[in-house]
Amino acid sequence: MKRVLGAIALMVATASGAVAQDPAPGTLEGYPSVDARQAESAATLTVTNTNWLDVHIYLVRDGDYTSVGVVRSFTTENMQLSSRATTAGGDVRLAADPIGGTGIYVSQSLLISDGDHVEMIVENALSLSSTIVRAP
Repeated sequence: MKRVLGAIALMVATASGAVAQDPAPGTLEGYPSVDARQAESAATLTVTNTNWLDVHIYLVRDGDYTSVGVVRSFTTENMQLSSRATTAGGDVRLAADPIGGTGIYVSQSLLISDGDHVEMIVENALSLSSTIVRAP
């Protein structure tokens, strides 16, 4: 019985010591390191919204929509595009969906590389909107 209690006490002491010593951030498996988080923002996006409505911006990759953010009416916002935008292969586009409106602007197919700066202008008439990619 003493051996069992001693073994239990040893396991409890070992477990509590492991919990008390938190490893540095980014070193746990499943948690991204600082370098991995920086790699996630591979390109920047500036959206100028001259539309009467706020717009929801999406990254469209092979037909799959991923939210980038919302830009209020008559404002300009800077955003980060994930590395998903710069991964080779596939069709990459940006879309602006006016909140509460009808229609959506979807850009032409884009070739975005790490470090590029993408500029989107959302016009009140969505068909006049434009997107360009600038290399660093």
